[in-house]
Amino acid sequence: MGARTCFGSHVSRYLLALIFLLAGCTGQPQSGVSSGTSPTRETVTTPPVAVNTPSAPSPSAGSANGTGSWSTAGSMSTSRGGHSATLLPSGKVLIAGGNTGGFVSAGLASTELFDPATNTWSAAAPMNRPHAGHTATLLKSGKVLVVAGRSTGGDSNAAELYDPVTNSWSSAGSIAVARTSHAALLLRNGKVLVWGGFGPAGANPPAELYDPATNGWSVVPGTSAHFINVAIVLEDGRVLALGDIQNSNFQFAGILDPDSGVVTNAARPAISMARAVLLNSGKVLAYQNYAPGDKRATELYDPRTNTWSLISRMSIALFGPGIVLRDGRVLVTGSAKIDEPGCGTGCPNAELFDPLAGKWTLTKPMSNDRGEQTMTLLADGRVLVAGGVVPPNPDTIALTEIFDPGR
Repeated sequence: MGARTCFGSHVSRYLLALIFLLAGCTGQPQSGVSSGTSPTRETVTTPPVAVNTPSAPSPSAGSANGTGSWSTAGSMSTSRGGHSATLLPSGKVLIAGGNTGGFVSAGLASTELFDPATNTWSAAAPMNRPHAGHTATLLKSGKVLVVAGRSTGGDSNAAELYDPVTNSWSSAGSIAVARTSHAALLLRNGKVLVWGGFGPAGANPPAELYDPATNGWSVVPGTSAHFINVAIVLEDGRVLALGDIQNSNFQFAGILDPDSGVVTNAARPAISMARAVLLNSGKVLAYQNYAPGDKRATELYDPRTNTWSLISRMSIALFGPGIVLRDGRVLVTGSAKIDEPGCGTGCPNAELFDPLAGKWTLTKPMSNDRGEQTMTLLADGRVLVAGGVVPPNPDTIALTEIFDPGR
């Protein structure tokens, strides 16, 4: 979906978090892994870590009675995780693919539409093939590009286009390297950059460009030297990429200029985070610590100075997606039951980051604790949360909810 930076997933990130803690896993795309073998990673030389370290602010205690409210948005016809959610020009939301019954289950080709005006769900045309752990990107034409992910027989290199006007799917060619849990980023020129993810064992999937004008793909030269875990488009149109994670730390940080195809070194963060969100200020908020240390730690990257700064800690460590609201705050939802032992039933599962105040505050929790859910900013400023898995089990759910920021 449009501003999405999180990668798709076949494995519950709660199970993944536990794997990281117990085994020191060294590679994961931004929000999940495929069921395949992680690629090998090379040793690289990077510039010194550039970090600003202001006096540590005290963590925000927050309140379960904070701003915002939740309401039901009904249920999808099919429970799913590892799906995609895309806001269409009509204001409706397209839910596509994923899997049901856990990551070992078969992928889905089915799609559904949510209409915020009526708070109802309806069936849409199915995709040409199943996709799970894929990406979906809204093009400038209003069509939706779905790329790769898990399909029948394994990881797929197929791409397809959804036309909301005709409610139909058509081929968008194939990427060179099949992959899952990758990033798909809409560039200023209208092309889509696909980078990272898990491909064939022992390989680092290169960056590939989709051109809507030709409905074709091209590989960006020199982009397969590193395994990319996180990728996000910066305010100036360049792409920040972090990867080659070893011992819970990024060994590579670079910035790709899509126009020239040149990758230059960038400063590495002090703490390697699995998620990144572009703020209205142009800075990048990073959270979800890979390492066994402080799971509430968060950082800011300033592209203008190429520096990272440790900032206020989260109220509670959440493992889930984040989305920028209209007022500039960031909503993060997820589950804390793995990393906040003893939280129990009714555990807080949603919080807000205020960039102006520089602090985190708990807001009212979702009615259903979940992970691998999608979050979509609706045209009216509310947020649709759909599907996912219920921790600690990999069972998927069909329930959906809407967050109203109350501002």
